[in-house]
Amino acid sequence: MASLGSLPTELQHNIFSYLIRPLSHLPVDGMPRTPALHEYILIRSNTNSRGGKSNLSNHPFYNLAATSRTLRGTVEAFCHSLLVQYEGVMGSKADKKDYVDWSQQVEKRGRSTGNKCERKVWVKFFNQRCIFCGKNSSRKAVFNLLMWCCKRCDVKHYGTRISKTAAQSAHKVKEIHWATPKLVFPDSDLKPLSVAISNISACAGATFLLEAEVKERAQYIKEHDPKGKLTRAAVKKQDAEKKAEYLARGLDVIGKGDGQGTKDNPFDLDTDGLHDLEDAEDLLLITSMLVVHKQVSRLADQN
Repeated sequence: MASLGSLPTELQHNIFSYLIRPLSHLPVDGMPRTPALHEYILIRSNTNSRGGKSNLSNHPFYNLAATSRTLRGTVEAFCHSLLVQYEGVMGSKADKKDYVDWSQQVEKRGRSTGNKCERKVWVKFFNQRCIFCGKNSSRKAVFNLLMWCCKRCDVKHYGTRISKTAAQSAHKVKEIHWATPKLVFPDSDLKPLSVAISNISACAGATFLLEAEVKERAQYIKEHDPKGKLTRAAVKKQDAEKKAEYLARGLDVIGKGDGQGTKDNPFDLDTDGLHDLEDAEDLLLITSMLVVHKQVSRLADQN
């Protein structure tokens, strides 16, 4: 099996291009689609800090450079190309690359000659700086939480965002249209739209979509389902499937008890099963089912 170090330089640089963001060491997707991932990435990025600066010591560039001499040279060359590419953003020209091997310098002089470590220059400069304009910013891009980005550059590079509520009210695009379009248009090649959970304090946890994609999806719906018949049928089918799933899970929770309720568990529920019910709607539905189930059981016992 080929190792990363044995790949052609072009392929290595292509792989490294996915790791240029300052928070690429976080083991999650930069565009989280659930509040759980959103909270996780915020906690990791905020707690791993010293004096207001995030701890970036686990950045992939550092780990790759520590793997072997070959990879260290490749990472340094790639980061040097980044510094050259971002000279305008950083406001200074990249130093001319000195390709003298670091180990030779140490062997010859007992210490490094003081040449800058390209990977450290890159990672540290964009710590809490907008990666597009270089301005100081504590705000992360809505559609990429692995990097800092000012509001202006966020809109410029990712596009205007829109909440799912506004998408439905202004463009008639419902969640079933942007989350699971195949349920409405099974013969189409539509894919789910780009979705992200907001990390802005004013609307933390809100679901955002790209307005351009929403408008395009709205136009498609207008052409292929102008009266909404396909949408209503898909929603009805989806609701029926959810209710059937909830019912099955609820009966499973009820059926695992031995019929002897306790003070803490009067309905004799399978508490392990209840812990698996993450949605509040699940719990509400099952609670209603329990009331009906117990009432029917009592009537049967009385008769």
